[in-house]
Amino acid sequence: MKLTGLVVAVLCVFALLIATPRAVTQSPVQMQASLDVMKTNVAQIPASAEKDRWQANEEMWQIVIGHTQSVPIVHLGLLKSRFQEMQENVAEITEPKERERWQANVFMWQEIINHMEGGTHPLMLVEMKDPFGRMQANVARIDESPEKERWQANVDVWKIMIMRLESSTQ
Repeated sequence: MKLTGLVVAVLCVFALLIATPRAVTQSPVQMQASLDVMKTNVAQIPASAEKDRWQANEEMWQIVIGHTQSVPIVHLGLLKSRFQEMQENVAEITEPKERERWQANVFMWQEIINHMEGGTHPLMLVEMKDPFGRMQANVARIDESPEKERWQANVDVWKIMIMRLESSTQ
C-alpha cells in the first residue's frame, strides 16, 4: 500500500515538473477560477471547525494569489494570523485521512509564509513536493463529492503556486 502511494506521489511530481510554461503565465486566472470553486463549495459547509479551516485557507489564498515574491506587510500579518488559526484548528482533527490532507496543507502554507518573509531556502520547492504529492494522492481517494471538489480546487491552486515559484527561481 505504501509503495502504491509512493508511485502515485512520484507520478504526480513528474506531471507537475513537465507542465508547460504557458500554465504559469495563465496562473492568476486559473488560480482565481479554482479559488472561486472552493469559495462556492465552502459557503455550503454548515458552521463548524471544518468551515473555519476552509475559510482561513480561502482567505490566505486570496491574499497570495497576486503575489509570488512579497506581500504587503499589512497582508502578511493577516496571512500569518489566519495561518495560526488554521494550524490550531488542524491540530484538533481526529479523522486520519482528513488530518493528513490538512497537515500537508499547513506544511506548504508554512513554506509560503517563510518565502513571503524572505526566508526562502534552496530546498523549499523540493520539500513542498512530498506533502503536495501526499495531498494529491489523498484527495484522489475522497468519495464524498463536495469534499472532493473543494480539496481538488485546493490542489489545483497549490499546483499552480508551485509552478509559479519554480518559474520565479529559474
